[in-house]
Amino acid sequence: MLPPIWAEFERHTQSVLDGSYVCRTESCPHCDVTGSIRRHAVRERTFLVVVGLWVRCVRSVVCRYLCTSCGRTFTDYPAFALPHKRYVVAALLAHAAAYLHDDAATYRLSVLTGTVAPTFYGSAQAGSAGGEPAIDDRALAPSTPWRWMAWLAAMTQTASRAKRLIREATSRLLRSSRLVARRKARSDRRRAILLGAADLIATAAAYSAAFPGSSIFTELATHQRSG
Repeated sequence: MLPPIWAEFERHTQSVLDGSYVCRTESCPHCDVTGSIRRHAVRERTFLVVVGLWVRCVRSVVCRYLCTSCGRTFTDYPAFALPHKRYVVAALLAHAAAYLHDDAATYRLSVLTGTVAPTFYGSAQAGSAGGEPAIDDRALAPSTPWRWMAWLAAMTQTASRAKRLIREATSRLLRSSRLVARRKARSDRRRAILLGAADLIATAAAYSAAFPGSSIFTELATHQRSG
């Protein structure tokens, strides 16, 4: 039985190829004009998915759109994807949360499978969903979750806009993210990054709960690239 993420990849790819895919944003992320975008191109994209002991490569496609108002183009990412990242949303958030939400976790443990085995990259051809790939010499590095959290913490504009939309939709304030254990950060700067990442993860979950089927990564982050 194929992992659920493979079924999601297949549904998305088929919808793009048969023309039934609908852009997830109604306005241009550059000029914010509504009703001015049209499909421009389809590009192949390879994503990385953590399945069991493996980091697997899966080939899919993404849509590019053109704004007839400002003449600029942009990529409309599917719900499982992240702008400018090869790892899918589920993999990135799961490993970041594994470190942030467990006081005993370390960067090394957060990339292990069952806390005992490294997560290896599979060397099978991209897009292969069945069978076990040959073992690659590379494994998911302990520094990778840290880079992910630094990226999440930098999305301050995206987090602020998401919180505002959540308040408007639900009339409630988000609770502050819990503190990060002191031993996990030796400097104020590093602690601020970890707190920012934890806040972004919590905000993303609240946004998806307030707007089912939506994601701050594929909608708000596309509009606010620097956030």
